Amino acid sequence: AALEALRKATAGEGVTADDWVELALCYRDADQRERGLDAARRALRLDEGDARAWRAVGELEVESEVALEHLEKALELAPDDPETMLALGERRSGEGEHMEAIYLLQKATEHGLSSPRLSMALVEAYEGAGQHEDAFREVSTLVKETPSADGYYRMGTVLARLERFDESAAALQRALRLDPSHAVAQYQLGAALMRLARPEEAIAAWEGACKNAPDDPSLKAALGFGYLKLGKNKEAGAACADAVALGLRDVDTLMSFGKLFERLDRREDAVAAYQRIGEVDPDHAPAMARLGENLMELRRFAEAVEPYQQAMLSAPDDPMLRYGLGICYANLGQDAAAAKQLDVLKKLDPDLAEELQWVIE
Repeated sequence: AALEALRKATAGEGVTADDWVELALCYRDADQRERGLDAARRALRLDEGDARAWRAVGELEVESEVALEHLEKALELAPDDPETMLALGERRSGEGEHMEAIYLLQKATEHGLSSPRLSMALVEAYEGAGQHEDAFREVSTLVKETPSADGYYRMGTVLARLERFDESAAALQRALRLDPSHAVAQYQLGAALMRLARPEEAIAAWEGACKNAPDDPSLKAALGFGYLKLGKNKEAGAACADAVALGLRDVDTLMSFGKLFERLDRREDAVAAYQRIGEVDPDHAPAMARLGENLMELRRFAEAVEPYQQAMLSAPDDPMLRYGLGICYANLGQDAAAAKQLDVLKKLDPDLAEELQWVIE
């Protein structure tokens, strides 16, 4: 209703910069960033001295450098405006400048601002700065004054940082009572329960998280590790394969999954995991070596050649790489290339050289 009224107000003549700012902030609160940014820029074109217009652009701009420039200009024009201090503090915290963020956010408090948004921003800045006790004090006050799922979720993460896992689990459970679909809270609850050696409950929490956010690969990955903890290898393999298919890009996790798939004789899934690593980090020699090995085991010799060659750039004297590449060349009928690998392998590992010689013959 507010948006409709403001849209009508800005559709006629005599529209002021303040009108456009109000519309921009209303769009912001409605999660319509692009429209809000357009309205904020219109305000700025009408009045370049309007601090609120500068702040609105800074809050809605995606590009951090541009956003910071606008927010700093807004603070220059209105040095006592706590809303600008809050917006700039949030940006600074997001850029990893947590101490500067804390200064700005505390200054906003001193200038009379009090809101759940400010409290949450302070909690995040304290956490980023490693001041977990301060974060806990702030979030405790927040949930007493304004109970919410997000508030209890944040309390749970802070308590986990303090290694108070029983209390963390309790806070996260309160978050889920307020919002049963809060997938991130379910994920954190699972992590806390796992630290409390309650794996069955942890898995139940992660299963719920996956149902509420079925396209999140990190949740599937956590579920896979949970199943593995209980020795449910089949379920673990399926969950980990889903995580890879959903676009998981964490290299360390993908390496762990690749090795798991090898143990479970899920070679196709192992190939998918190592190929994803190749997309993220093409120079990751261990992953390229394993990719070549798994492709060779699947008798996909032509595809195995390139990852073997890539791995050999970092480890030219690794006999297993020479052996694998030689096997591929031999099966592709490229005898001269196979013989070249054999000549090098004779110096590195005579026993492997004998095996390769047999394959070539």
